[in-house]
Amino acid sequence: MSEANEDPRDPYTYACDYIRLSTGGVVISRSVASQIRSAIAKALKMTDEELAVELAEYYKAHTGGLVEQHLKDLQRQGVI
Repeated sequence: MSEANEDPRDPYTYACDYIRLSTGGVVISRSVASQIRSAIAKALKMTDEELAVELAEYYKAHTGGLVEQHLKDLQRQGVI
């Protein structure tokens, strides 16, 4: 992929969105998700970028199901 066609949200924003959708309905900001991602990468002795790439790939492959489950979690809690 050429530089001009790269998605500026990839991988960090997608990785954070995966974390945000994996909270069981707890709403967190991207900033907090980024802090969580960085802490997990450190614990796993990975770079933040390596973990972000892995999480972003999973997020992109499973977006529909993740969003559906997140909405169910929010409904269950009466948030929406």
